[in-house]
Amino acid sequence: AIMAPTVALVSVPGQIQRGLIAAERVFDLMDQQPSIVDGSLTCEPFTDACRLDSVTFSYNHSHQVLRDVSLTISKGKKIAVVGASGSGKSTLVDVLVRFYDPQSGAVTFDGIDIRSYSGDFLRVEGIAELLEANLAYDQKVVSTDLGGFIATVIA
Repeated sequence: AIMAPTVALVSVPGQIQRGLIAAERVFDLMDQQPSIVDGSLTCEPFTDACRLDSVTFSYNHSHQVLRDVSLTISKGKKIAVVGASGSGKSTLVDVLVRFYDPQSGAVTFDGIDIRSYSGDFLRVEGIAELLEANLAYDQKVVSTDLGGFIATVIA
């Protein structure tokens, strides 16, 4: 009857040490400077179109996930991006909502480069919803409503 409490008591310092290491990792992450520099613009709701103009993106600068992608999404229109696993569907949405900046090309809303907008504005005001729902056959649907521009990705 005394062994269980003793074993539990002996394991406490190890648990504390693991917690301290995890906290240190979190604080290191919080101290990092963001790679995306915010613009300062806010604007009225989008009225015309969202455009990707010759967008190229890679995560590690060696394998391009998106290569020279051009796309126009008119306000109120819905698109679906469908492709094989790893083909860049989710990355396309990540670039569209500026979780990442493209290495070349531009993403614009109503003709204004999204790098001109404040990230808080894009993510709070501009993006009405970002949903992820699991479907049958291990598919994932991500639907993004950008003030009337709706992009849906089936992964």
